[in-house]
Amino acid sequence: MAISLDSKWPSVELGELYDFSSGLSKASSEFGHGFPFLSFVDVFYNYTTPEVLSELVNSTEKEREKASVERGDVFLTRTSETVGELGMSCVALQDYPNATFNGFTKRLRPKNPDIVHPEYAAYFFRSFHFRWQLYAMSSISTRASLNNGMLNKLQIILPPMPIQKEIGNALTSLDELRRNSATISNNLSSQIEALFRSWFIDFDPVKAKVEGRVPYGMDEETAALFPDSFEDSELGKIPTGWRILTLDEILDIIIDHRGLTPKKLGSDWAEEGYPAISAMNIKNGRIVKRQNIEYICEELYRKWMKIELKSGDILLTSEAPLGEIYYLFDEEKMVTSQRVFGIRSNPTLMPSIFLRYYLDSHLGQYELHARASGSTVSGIRQSELRKIKIITPPLEIMNYFSNKVKPLIANQYNCDNQIILFEQTRDALLPRLLSGELSVS
Repeated sequence: MAISLDSKWPSVELGELYDFSSGLSKASSEFGHGFPFLSFVDVFYNYTTPEVLSELVNSTEKEREKASVERGDVFLTRTSETVGELGMSCVALQDYPNATFNGFTKRLRPKNPDIVHPEYAAYFFRSFHFRWQLYAMSSISTRASLNNGMLNKLQIILPPMPIQKEIGNALTSLDELRRNSATISNNLSSQIEALFRSWFIDFDPVKAKVEGRVPYGMDEETAALFPDSFEDSELGKIPTGWRILTLDEILDIIIDHRGLTPKKLGSDWAEEGYPAISAMNIKNGRIVKRQNIEYICEELYRKWMKIELKSGDILLTSEAPLGEIYYLFDEEKMVTSQRVFGIRSNPTLMPSIFLRYYLDSHLGQYELHARASGSTVSGIRQSELRKIKIITPPLEIMNYFSNKVKPLIANQYNCDNQIILFEQTRDALLPRLLSGELSVS
């Protein structure tokens, strides 16, 4: 053992502690049925394996024996387009009977389960201490890759087991608070989406009035906002008096830096300042992967953002992946980088909250993807984005919906800020705990 990685604790090469193996690579027809399967996405986005694995695969008994998933197993993504996304880790904190794992990941199985505490490993393998080793060792051809020879030489900082448990438990407690906030945020999001779908996609209040019923859960004043009949339109039957408008007709502006980053202005990234948000940073309505966000200084910010984002603007990813949405509920100083549109509606024609949920609905997403193009990566150009058709109620109904859900969005926004705070606290504590500079006690 040798002291390294700027820690007072010894570090050990992974080859001394773990056996390495690859997972299953099977035809797409083998998925969707069979036995539990730890997917590439499960590994990429989680410090620890989900309680219930998200996918199924038709695996044989021999495959399940060879590619099993047990408590203490470490999974690393073994291939990526960039070094920054190589070796993303996920640690199993329980046994998964009959489960197997993805062939684009490596499994590190402990040779002795009493040497490395799984909860500690979950945080170490996501730490800067481990990530910088990957950056230094990885080679790029067309893709970054991680092989057994590299894994053998990578090192893990190894405090005494009692300290490993203290570190793991302390950081797990922070993540539990983060998960609680995320659960509340997701529940609020589901409530808003369900209401929007009922009123503006399924037209439930209108259907009820057509049938002579009182719309469910709706007072008389609210029900009066909705018509009691349908009429034909280019998109099929819609409530009487509602219109079909294009996005272009209700827009104020679109901020479009498609395919470009602020570095095109010839300046280096800053250590802090204004975050440059690209498509990889938006997922499920949140800003994610904050450790990969680059920053620019104020001077460059002014040159790049000729039109600044403001409260109510919508960020929409134009490709890779297409159709992810982030809504700026409050004033947030940030930069739209490559593959992200900044969309601002004209509030006298359509409230931004209504537009946000329409674009995120299955009708909005269908339009986005139907108008996308590209041979290798599907993306949408601004000219096609402007053509998206929107079933548009009278402004009075849209404003009523927006005012009704605004308090829920505010609560969700606060929960999301708590999530960020817990993540930042965890990420600030982690290097100090690993180095031995700070003790849990």
